[in-house]
Amino acid sequence: MPERQNRFNYTGRQRILRDDIQLGSKLVSAGCEIEIRKLDLSNYSLYPEAEVLIETRVGRQGYHRVPLGTVNQFEKRAIVSLADFEVEVAKFTIKILGTRENDHGKLLAIAEHLDLDSANETRSLLPFLPSEDLGQTLWRLEISEETGPEIQINYACGDWQGLARSTDFQSYVFPQVAKEILIWVALSSEVEEDVNSKLGKWKQLFETFGADFSAIENNTDEVETGERMSSLDNWAFGIVMNLANIERPLDRFLAIREES
Repeated sequence: MPERQNRFNYTGRQRILRDDIQLGSKLVSAGCEIEIRKLDLSNYSLYPEAEVLIETRVGRQGYHRVPLGTVNQFEKRAIVSLADFEVEVAKFTIKILGTRENDHGKLLAIAEHLDLDSANETRSLLPFLPSEDLGQTLWRLEISEETGPEIQINYACGDWQGLARSTDFQSYVFPQVAKEILIWVALSSEVEEDVNSKLGKWKQLFETFGADFSAIENNTDEVETGERMSSLDNWAFGIVMNLANIERPLDRFLAIREES
C-alpha cells in the first residue's frame, strides 16, 4: 500500500482526504440534519482550538455555513434549510480556520465537493437499484410515470452500491442522465403541474440550477416532431453544460485521481 500523504498547495493549506470524512443526513422539521459520521483530523498539522465549519451549496443559490466547533471538540450534527429534493444534489465543504492572533480566519485545511454517504436515506429523487436484466450493459436510466427516474446497475458488478457512490461512475453517467431527465421533465410538465410529485420536484430542482422550462413550453406549436426533439436536445445539452460548470464533475474526478 502506498504511503499516505497529506496534500498541500502553495498557500500551505492542507487538503483533507475523502477517506477521513463520511457525511450522512436525515430530514427533520427544521430542514435537513447533516451527520458528521466521520471526520478524522488526527493526521493533519492542526492545533486544537482551530475552528471547524461545514458549508452547503445547492446550484447557484442555497448557500449555508454552519460552525461545528473546534478541532478537539466539534458537533457531529448540523441543521441546514434544504428541501428534500435538494439534499442529494447539495455539495458540502469542510473547512478548518485559524483562530490565533497570527492566523485568525486563515484557511488551514479544506475538503471540497463532498457528497452524502447514502442519498437513499433522504427519499432520493434518483434511486440506484440493482438489475439482473442488463446483460453486458453496466447501467441504464429507467423513467416511469409512477416512480420517476431511476438508475439501474448491473447486479453482476458485485458492490453496485459502492459503484453508484463512486466519483468515477457519477462523472461518467452525469451528462447523459441529466439530459434525459431534463427532456422528460420538459415534455411531461406540459400536462402535469403537481409540485409535490416526483416530476414537480425534478422541475423545481432544475429551476434551482437555472433551467427555464417556459422557453420549451412556448414552442409547442412546432409542426415537425423531429425538429422539436432536436430543439429539446440542444436546449437540454446547454442546461447540462451550465449544470456541469456548477457541479464540477470533472474537477471531482481529477481530485480523486490526484489522491489515489
